[in-house]
Amino acid sequence: MSIMTLGRGRFTIVMHVGDDKIPHTGAYLTLERPRQLVFGWESPYSTDDSSVTLDFTGIDASTTSVELTHVKFLHVEARSDHEGGWGCILDKLEELLLGSIAVRWLRAPALPPPAGRNRRIG
Repeated sequence: MSIMTLGRGRFTIVMHVGDDKIPHTGAYLTLERPRQLVFGWESPYSTDDSSVTLDFTGIDASTTSVELTHVKFLHVEARSDHEGGWGCILDKLEELLLGSIAVRWLRAPALPPPAGRNRRIG
């Protein structure tokens, strides 16, 4: 996966799946530090008004809950594929933080409306 930020709050992520390259782009919609980040999500498998919300909630001085919610997909299979992709990204975050910060599940993804992931980091 390669990531780059474009001017004016836009980004592009190119997912490498085998020999295929699948572009994902979007614009940052809300940044409320340190509580929330919302961005639009444009991919071949999402609708025009698809968005991703990351909510950060302090649990204590060294622990933060991170909830990821992605809404609006073309069909259930696309939602499931994105859920797997976000799960991989959160797993990578966990892998990077291990050793310095413990990462634990709060709950499994919500199904069926929009998929969401909750993690407690701390």
